[in-house]
Amino acid sequence: MSFVDLHIHSEHSSDGEWSVGRIWRKAHEQGLRAFSISDHDTVEGVAEAMEMRGDFAPRLIPNVEISTTHRGHKFHLLAPFVDWLSQELGEFLKAIRESRREQNRGRVEKLSEMGFDLSMEEVEEATGGRPVTGPAVAAVLLKKSSSPNDPRLQPYYSEHRQSGEVRFYKDHFLPGRPAYTPRREASLERAIALVRRLSGVAVLAHPGLKPGVVDGGLLQEMKEMGLQGLEVYTSYHDAKASARYLELAESLNLTPTAGSDFHGKVKPKVAFGSVRQGDWSMVEDLRRRRNEH
Repeated sequence: MSFVDLHIHSEHSSDGEWSVGRIWRKAHEQGLRAFSISDHDTVEGVAEAMEMRGDFAPRLIPNVEISTTHRGHKFHLLAPFVDWLSQELGEFLKAIRESRREQNRGRVEKLSEMGFDLSMEEVEEATGGRPVTGPAVAAVLLKKSSSPNDPRLQPYYSEHRQSGEVRFYKDHFLPGRPAYTPRREASLERAIALVRRLSGVAVLAHPGLKPGVVDGGLLQEMKEMGLQGLEVYTSYHDAKASARYLELAESLNLTPTAGSDFHGKVKPKVAFGSVRQGDWSMVEDLRRRRNEH
């Protein structure tokens, strides 16, 4: 049975593992009818994928995962069908990446002050200039040949349901942790307005990541900003959570979408093609909503 997955990360996300070509081949092999490469704050993966699309069967839906903030909380906004060639979008995403770079420089400086052997130059060389996430910084540190000898890092090499870099991120970079560094964030409202202006559909990603925050009241507020869709089926949701968010989406006339949020080894429990509730009707509904006013 064919399905759609509108949230897949490539190596153009610094915490993504697979090349665009590998994603295309796997999507073709698994019989996806449509998919999106939705990298963090960049459309470089979309650009590469567009050059390959003639060789494979699935439909490629341009997308990007935009880092935003609202009411003191971080939210990720997906933008299926957005005009990924837009100069305005490019400048907006560039500003987010520059802010992310400043944040990671602060993180690395704090880690260095704590006695960890890491420099920003090493991080940028290892990530090849891609948008750098907190887990990517941790991955660079953990891959250094000297790191396994540091007793503080040894727990991050053990078998665990989460990757060592994600656990290090949570232990060191979240608010209240020793290397926490704030970042200038793009507002959710501004991002929604931009996505809609550029013929995309504004979809809130993985609401279950903030189960005590994303409720009907907040979604109604976001809808008034212009939100049009909600990622109902995702690796973050069990069946109960998906049912709850589907009910909210239907009550607010938000298009329900499906996406695995596949990254590769940084999320070892999320296999490619593991979220299969997405169907073609979602794509059709998103296409209809592109020019809503």
